[in-house]
Amino acid sequence: WLDLVAIFRKREYQPWRVQYVLDEMLREIRHQLAQSQQLRPEQAAESED
Repeated sequence: WLDLVAIFRKREYQPWRVQYVLDEMLREIRHQLAQSQQLRPEQAAESED
């Protein structure tokens, strides 16, 4: 049982890590776009959540 969990974690770690990094990149890009535009900041804050 513990061995299965270890194998599962080992196999799923890489894709999860990549997805996490991609999400962080998208979040940062959105933040930069919102800052560069600076159009209706309150509306941008709503759409981001």
